[in-house]
Amino acid sequence: MTLLDWAIIALYFVFATGIGVAMSRRAGSSITEFFIGGRSLPWWLAGTSMVATTFAVDTPLAVTVGLLGEPIDGGPLNWTNWVAGVVSVYATLFGVGQLIFGATSRGVLMLFVAVVCFWWIGRNLRPSRTSMGPVPGVAS
Repeated sequence: MTLLDWAIIALYFVFATGIGVAMSRRAGSSITEFFIGGRSLPWWLAGTSMVATTFAVDTPLAVTVGLLGEPIDGGPLNWTNWVAGVVSVYATLFGVGQLIFGATSRGVLMLFVAVVCFWWIGRNLRPSRTSMGPVPGVAS
């Protein structure tokens, strides 16, 4: 890696550490501030946080396997993300977000996502697809 690459990485770590130090003072003031931001987070910041947490180490693997195994619009994970996103946006716009997510559908939505995820893993990560051989279409 070049000096520019190392400088960008160092700048990122300084920026992330600065945000952490600045927010630790606020979060340390009470338990409510730590867990739910004092109930004063704007909807777009909470939504951005939710989207950011869905991108994990396994996301690129799941997307690659999904694209190799089925059409782009045929995956059940795409539909669950789409439905959750639409419900989140429109619930906020119509002012019923707290009713929908706070009281009724959080458990049902999480159960649905868990069932779909386990179904997808069982369908796509069979032993024949997870063997040590190369992935068709990606490497030979």
